[in-house]
Amino acid sequence: MNYLHVGLGKTGTTFLQNEVFPKIAKIKNIKYIEKKNFVKIFPPTTISNRKLIHSYNFKKLNIQFREKNYFLSAESLCGKLFNPLFWKKSALINKKIFDKNTTVIITLSKPEEFISSIYCQAIQVYSIKNEEEFFLNHKNSLSYLKKYKKNDFFDIELFDYKYLISLYLENFQKVLIIKKEDLKEVNKLKKIFNIKEDLYFTKKVYNKSYSEFSVKLTFIFEKFLNFFGTNLKSTDLFARQINKNNKVGIFKKILNRLSVELRWRYFVQNRLDKFFKFKKYKIKSQKIILQAKRNNDFYEKLESGYISIEKINNL
Repeated sequence: MNYLHVGLGKTGTTFLQNEVFPKIAKIKNIKYIEKKNFVKIFPPTTISNRKLIHSYNFKKLNIQFREKNYFLSAESLCGKLFNPLFWKKSALINKKIFDKNTTVIITLSKPEEFISSIYCQAIQVYSIKNEEEFFLNHKNSLSYLKKYKKNDFFDIELFDYKYLISLYLENFQKVLIIKKEDLKEVNKLKKIFNIKEDLYFTKKVYNKSYSEFSVKLTFIFEKFLNFFGTNLKSTDLFARQINKNNKVGIFKKILNRLSVELRWRYFVQNRLDKFFKFKKYKIKSQKIILQAKRNNDFYEKLESGYISIEKINNL
């Protein structure tokens, strides 16, 4: 039996990859393949324009993933930055790579929570734009991709969970849905994966998002650095180069520490947010929220577990 988790990201993915999926694979006596090992045994494309959409967007894709009895989680397989503009193309690429009998796992979270997390993620990787510049309608998404050859945006008009699930039901025989709020519901997970053994999880917090205060401060600092002809991304790159020298001993340790401490994201998540009450960032634009809310009814009726065309058509 093969399990393939294609995303979406920002839905508890790191927790799943560290604490849930490896344990389930062990119980089922199948091989758990970490993302870093996946790219080693199945190298992605190196052509920058093609990998904007999907890591395996080769001009001619005539190779398949030959592993058997595995559990693989690689959330970017649904499309880079989980952008709806890339969902269809990515599903077709995945169909060519993986056997149609593979059980595809799709993880989802509440629509407004998801788009807020996606926006924060973009800011964390220094794509610092206001909401209206990041969330684009379909026409503007196509124009932006064609003009700038970048994927630092999100097609909010195509954001449709039913559409995403349908793409995989059309191309794979089994599709399994896991809602974020069910991730730590042990009995639900046991039922979904048909296991009797107990599952135990830690209380560790993975990939903590930026708080509302941190997002505001990031914009302030970015504008401040722009005044001097630089930006947060450049300072991050500089920080990463600090320890790239031949020094040894105590100096090497100091430089290593500085290389980490001077990175804005590390400072925000591990220093700043410890001194301020954490308040989750939520999208402010009502126009964008309304677009996301189109998914609310479908999401509320959707249950974790195996899904079919008949089921989603009745939701």
